[in-house]
Amino acid sequence: MQNRATLGCMKRHNKHNPPAQLISDEKMTEMRKAGYTIDFIAEKAGLHPSTVGSRFRSWGVKPDYPIVAAARVDDNLYTVIDRLYWQENRTMQEIGEIVGLTESTVRWHMMQGGIPRRSREEHAKMAWDRGRQDRTRPRGFVLNRIRRLDEIQDKQDDEN
Repeated sequence: MQNRATLGCMKRHNKHNPPAQLISDEKMTEMRKAGYTIDFIAEKAGLHPSTVGSRFRSWGVKPDYPIVAAARVDDNLYTVIDRLYWQENRTMQEIGEIVGLTESTVRWHMMQGGIPRRSREEHAKMAWDRGRQDRTRPRGFVLNRIRRLDEIQDKQDDEN
């Protein structure tokens, strides 16, 4: 019978065979109480974050103060987005190209920064002013259906 090593499988971790750990439990506890995140500690310890979190729960270890995530962006980004969107009438896609973000990330930052979005009417008017197709015009399925009805009407007129 072949053993696990010859099959290329990793050994299972259990209480008799713990995973390799790069830092001690005491050091992990100190780091957590200092306010480090579980993901950061797990990376330094060489363990999975769920393993570290489970150990902290069983040990009753909590940070000494609430952990507050660092702000991803400064308030300057929100003022730039607000200026581009409302004063320069840029679209979210254009803003994303300017500041180096995707359209959905710009939308997310607008929600986080409390920047209101245009109404559908404002958006349609802006698109019409820029020479884009008006949304009130029929397109796609409806337009094809109108064309077919026109063709049927032409055939009937020809027959009469």
